Amino acid sequence: MPKDDAYWKRKLEELEIDMSSKSPQKSAMPDPTTSNNRDSQAPQAPQSPSLEGIYQQSRAWFETLPTPGKGAVIIGGSILALSVVRTMVQVVTFGLSFGLFLVLAYGAYRFLYKNSDDSQ
Repeated sequence: MPKDDAYWKRKLEELEIDMSSKSPQKSAMPDPTTSNNRDSQAPQAPQSPSLEGIYQQSRAWFETLPTPGKGAVIIGGSILALSVVRTMVQVVTFGLSFGLFLVLAYGAYRFLYKNSDDSQ
């Protein structure tokens, strides 16, 4: 039985080394080897991930993809980016068109209002 325990302990260590080499960030699981008294610690608010952390996680995930998967992500991301740019151009175009319409409407109002004042 002790042989079996040593085997599984070694396998667990290999798995931990493999996981830590693939993940650039620290594990969310606490290290059981450190003595950590949770009762003496004040509860902490969950921290929101930083933009750099999200970028690093995304990059690590992207690196684990096979080549066809990387191509699919690049194509999909390009389509999404072009869609966002197209939407922004449409919003700007709408704003300019609406502004021009308001200027023309105001000009027509002033023209018609001035003509009605002249006739009285």
